[in-house]
Amino acid sequence: MSPDAPEKADAPEGTEALTPPGTYAVWEGEEYPARGVTATTVVLTKPGAGDPPPGFERSVTPGIAGTRIVPRDSLDRLYTVTATGRWRGEPFDILGSDGSSAWSSYTGRDVEWALRQPELQRTDLGTFQGLLPVHELTGIHEVVTELAVVR
Repeated sequence: MSPDAPEKADAPEGTEALTPPGTYAVWEGEEYPARGVTATTVVLTKPGAGDPPPGFERSVTPGIAGTRIVPRDSLDRLYTVTATGRWRGEPFDILGSDGSSAWSSYTGRDVEWALRQPELQRTDLGTFQGLLPVHELTGIHEVVTELAVVR
């Protein structure tokens, strides 16, 4: 997704172009997943394996090569991505994605329907979540929300 695009609505069925929902920071011209956002600092993460980039500390978290804490006012951009879509005609919030699968939470009201779906797990009373194939999601709607970069 282009960092300048405010949203991407109704991605075609079968797409794998879903941006994983979360918070992102652009620092020194490079985009990073961001965690630990406070009023003054942001934790940048470098996904992958192997050696972290210069200035990043090696991470013990699987799938994260390194992390780096930077001042929030040094960022070029800070934003969040949220996404919704439909699976088998029912509405879902998309909580995370690796590009081919999406961890999703059912937002519909048909509990009987949700109980009949083996891909969904009941996580709480009336709450169902599951790992769904991105190519089976329709009507994907991503929203990008800009967060203030304090200067």
